Amino acid sequence: MEKEEGDYCISKSFEEMLRNPDFYSILEELIDFGISRYKENYSRRYQNTDLVLYQKYTYEAAKWLTNETLNSVEWLPADQGLVEKIGAYLKY
Repeated sequence: MEKEEGDYCISKSFEEMLRNPDFYSILEELIDFGISRYKENYSRRYQNTDLVLYQKYTYEAAKWLTNETLNSVEWLPADQGLVEKIGAYLKY
């Protein structure tokens, strides 16, 4: 990428590499792979949230849950007791 007149555009060297059929084919395959991985792992959003079912979340990603939104997630049975305790604690 190169900055040109306040905007970004493709660099001359990358444009030249795209003319190589082997490079273009590998790049196209890589992009298709990335899109298929996204669809497979991240496109199934849970209801109206940014959560994706069956994915692991770090504390940083999940800490936004409030008492009002705590039950907007379909918790695993093993987590439900703890979630109820957290909800009771957040009411204070």
